[in-house]
Amino acid sequence: MIVISQRVAKVTMQAKIQHPLISLLKERELWLMRRVRDYAMERDYTRYTSTLEEAWRVSIVGLTDSIAAAMDISEEPWELGPDDNFISDPVAAFGVFEAQKHRSRGITLEMFMGLMKYYRQAYLDLIDISFPIVQDEDCTDRDRFARFVERVFDRIEIAFCAEWSRKETVNSAVDELQTANRQITNEKNKFLTIFESLPIAVFVLDDQGHIVHMNQAGAQLIDQSATSGGHYYSCPEERIPFPWLADELSRFRESGDEMQSEYRIMPATGNECWVLARFRLVQDISFKFAGTLVIFEDITERKMAEEMRMRMGKLESIGILAAGIAHDFNNMLSVIVNNVWLAKKRLNKESLAYQDLEEAEESMQQAIELCNRFLTFSKGGEPFRRLTSVSRIVEESSAFLADYQDIVCKEEIADDILPVMVDERQIVLAMRSLFLNALEAMPNGGTITVAAKNLDLAAINSLNLGAGKYVEIAVADQGVGIPVANQSKIFDPYYSTKDFCSQKGLGMGLAICHSLIRKHGGHIVVESEPGKGTTMRLYLPTV
Repeated sequence: MIVISQRVAKVTMQAKIQHPLISLLKERELWLMRRVRDYAMERDYTRYTSTLEEAWRVSIVGLTDSIAAAMDISEEPWELGPDDNFISDPVAAFGVFEAQKHRSRGITLEMFMGLMKYYRQAYLDLIDISFPIVQDEDCTDRDRFARFVERVFDRIEIAFCAEWSRKETVNSAVDELQTANRQITNEKNKFLTIFESLPIAVFVLDDQGHIVHMNQAGAQLIDQSATSGGHYYSCPEERIPFPWLADELSRFRESGDEMQSEYRIMPATGNECWVLARFRLVQDISFKFAGTLVIFEDITERKMAEEMRMRMGKLESIGILAAGIAHDFNNMLSVIVNNVWLAKKRLNKESLAYQDLEEAEESMQQAIELCNRFLTFSKGGEPFRRLTSVSRIVEESSAFLADYQDIVCKEEIADDILPVMVDERQIVLAMRSLFLNALEAMPNGGTITVAAKNLDLAAINSLNLGAGKYVEIAVADQGVGIPVANQSKIFDPYYSTKDFCSQKGLGMGLAICHSLIRKHGGHIVVESEPGKGTTMRLYLPTV
C-alpha cells in the first residue's frame, strides 16, 4: 500500500484554525480524499493500494497538519536554500517518516514520488476552485496560498528523497524488507487462523459463482474429509462451482441488494440441514474483484425445535378434541354392539341376516379399537410405566406380520440390550403402527428389519433428549421411500398419502405413535430416500 500515513512533526504547534487556508483544508478533507483517490484510480496507482475512502484520510490529515504547522511558524512561503537540512526540517518531518515506512514496504521511490505529485495537484485544485481571481490585483489569495502549499510539498518531497538516499538507509533496505515480509506473513496467518476458526461456513465466490476461498466449516459441507486450511494451501487449478442456491445467487447478482433467508441444503454428509444464508457483495470501486460473500449459519436444531413445538401444539389440540369425541362415540358404539348381539341371538347362524350382522360386528370392533387409540392419544392416556423387555415388545408388535407370506421380518437385537421403563401396551401400539407403515410401503413384499441397540447420550445431542441411557429401536423397510418434502409432515394428525376415508387412510397411526413416544420421554425420527426405503428410529429411556 502506498497511501501516505499520518505523521505529525514533534515540533508542530496547533495550527491557526482561523486562517482561511487551514480552515478550508480541514473543512474540505473529504473532498481532498476523493480527489486524490480519483487521480490514483485514473493513473492506475490503485493496483497497489486500497480504494476505500477511509484509507486515504490518514494521508490527507498528515499533509494538512504539515501545512498547518508551517503556517503556524510563518505565513510566508518556505523557500528553498542550498544549505537547508531537510532531514531535520520540522515541516518536512512527515516526508522523513514516510520514506522510512514505504521503503520497508517495498515501494519504489519513483512510484511514491509519482503519487505525491497527484496529492499536490489535489490541494492546488481545491485552492483554485475556492479562491476566485480578483481583477486589478497583482497577488491574490489564491496565488499566495498556492505558492505556500507548493513550497511545503517541495520540502516534504526533498526530505523524502534525502532520507531514501542516505547510505545507512540503503544498506539496511534488505533487512527492512525482510522484517516487513515477516510482518505481512504474520498478518496473513492471523487472518487465516481467524477465517478457518469461524464456526460458521464462509464462502467467497467469483462473478461466475465459483468458490475462490472457503473456511473449514464451509469446506466440510462439501467434503467431510476437508482439513483446516486445506483449500487455501492446495490452490486448486479449477475453481469448483458453489453447489447450492443457484437461483438465489442469480437473483442476488441481479439486484446487488444484501439479503438473507432460510434454506434447506444437502451437504456432503447426505443429511439435509437448514441454514440461514447471508449474501453480501464483494466489490471495490476499482473493480479489481467482483464476487459474492456467502455466510451459512446452521439453524437445523432451531428449525427442529420449532417444528417440534408446532407438532406438539397440533397434537395437544387434536388430543383434546379426540378425547371428547372418543368418549361419546364409544358410548354410542356400546349400545350398537349390544343390540347387534341381541339380534344375532334371534337369528339362525346360517341366515344371510346373521352373516350381515357378523360383518357389522367386526367393523364395530375396529371402530372400538380406533376409539381406544384416540383415548390413548388424548391427555387422558398417560402411560403406566414398568420395566419391559425390548425383545418382548418387538415380538408382540410384529406378530401380525406372520400372516403375510411375502414379508420377511428380520430381527437384529443386541444381546446386551437394556430393558425399558414404558407402558408396554402403548409402546406395542406405537411399534405396530411402524410395522404397518413398513408393510404398506412394500405392496409386492420384501424384508422388514428391526434392530435395537443401547445408546448413552451426552447432555448436548442432535435428538434434543436429556443426557442418559436410551435404547434405539429402528424399523427399516425396502419400500418406495418418502419424498423429502413430505418427511416433516408424516407425524402430523390426519396427514396421509393414501386415499382419504379408506380403511388405511385416516393418517393417525404415526401421529399417535409420535405422541406415545414423546409421552415416554423419547423421540422418533425418520430417515428416507425415494426408491431406497425408509427407516424409523425411536428412542426410549432405559432404567
